[in-house]
Amino acid sequence: MNIALIIITVLALVCICLVFLYIRKVKAMNIVIRGVDLIKEQDFGSRLLPVGQSDADKIISLFNRMMSQLKEEKLKLKEQDYLLNRLIENSPMGVVILDFDERISLANGVAAEFLGLQEIVGKKIVELDSILAREIEKIPMGEQTIVKVSNFAVYRCSKLSFMDRGFTRPFVLIENIAAELMEAEQKAYGKVIRMMAHEVNNTTAGLITSLNVLQESVADIPDMEDAQTTLVASIERCQRMNSFVGRFAEVARIPEPQLHKEDLNACIVACKRFLESLCAEKGISLELNLCKENPFVMLDAALFEQVLVNIIKNSVESITGDDGKIVIATSVNCGTVSIDVSDNGCGISTDAAQQLFTPFFTTKPQGQGLGLTLIREILTKHKCTYQLHTGADKLTHFKIMF
Repeated sequence: MNIALIIITVLALVCICLVFLYIRKVKAMNIVIRGVDLIKEQDFGSRLLPVGQSDADKIISLFNRMMSQLKEEKLKLKEQDYLLNRLIENSPMGVVILDFDERISLANGVAAEFLGLQEIVGKKIVELDSILAREIEKIPMGEQTIVKVSNFAVYRCSKLSFMDRGFTRPFVLIENIAAELMEAEQKAYGKVIRMMAHEVNNTTAGLITSLNVLQESVADIPDMEDAQTTLVASIERCQRMNSFVGRFAEVARIPEPQLHKEDLNACIVACKRFLESLCAEKGISLELNLCKENPFVMLDAALFEQVLVNIIKNSVESITGDDGKIVIATSVNCGTVSIDVSDNGCGISTDAAQQLFTPFFTTKPQGQGLGLTLIREILTKHKCTYQLHTGADKLTHFKIMF
């Protein structure tokens, strides 16, 4: 009996020791394993419960504090990431972020619009079929350059970088500065025109007065017919000079448009007769190809008529043959209303195409370079987009989109 009792006692002690070891070691180890699993799963919201042992509870308390900090950091990073994405998406600048392989990992809608493409994520910039993309690819890292795609699409492009996990990642900022340049340009030439008009008007006003007095003085003197003719010609020349300078001044004084909802087709029909008179002198036919819908747009009818008149004048002057034809067409596509004026004139050369809409640029021997400048200013004030080019059909198209 004594041996059996001893054996039972020993077994009981062993069991007690095993329970003690489990509580002290194995259970603590399971808690550690559970904590590691929570970290692997990134479940920073869960917590470990105390086990009633001071050493283990200290570790559990430390672990729970660490999990709370990780949760706060994760939440902070999510908030920052959300804010950054919102800023990028709503930025007026185009933003293109590249990955470590220089493929586009993120691009906002503005960047896609500037590049003229929809699906660009996952591609390299060099792979994009875009004039702007090809110019961006040439920019050295850390530098900025101006890229001119057209007269109304001029971009300031910057290629920069930031640190991500210890490595450099490039990104590109694209800003359309066409409006900014046009505004500065307008202020510059407006100031020049005002100074020129002031000086010329003052000078010609004095000359005209003096010439009129001189003309009256020699009116009754015999054999002064030649002098009279010369004086009349001089007075007329001064008056033409005033008119010439006045046309320049008009470009600098274009009023702000008074926008109203107008039927575009009706506006074109209203000035058709006058436009036909511009074509009649050279026997050019004018054809209207208006869409069946009644496209309503916000415009200033009086200013828009000036745009049409100047476009038709340019088309008439470009036509040299006997079968001249000008077509005015309207269309509505996906909510965008457009008007296209096409002619079968001599077309636009590559060199001239680069300088279109530049103030005072002209290819005409007697031209002043005011027509396209006036058109540009009025359409810009209407916030329209526009294109002027000679297409594959050999016709020159002036297209305006509302």
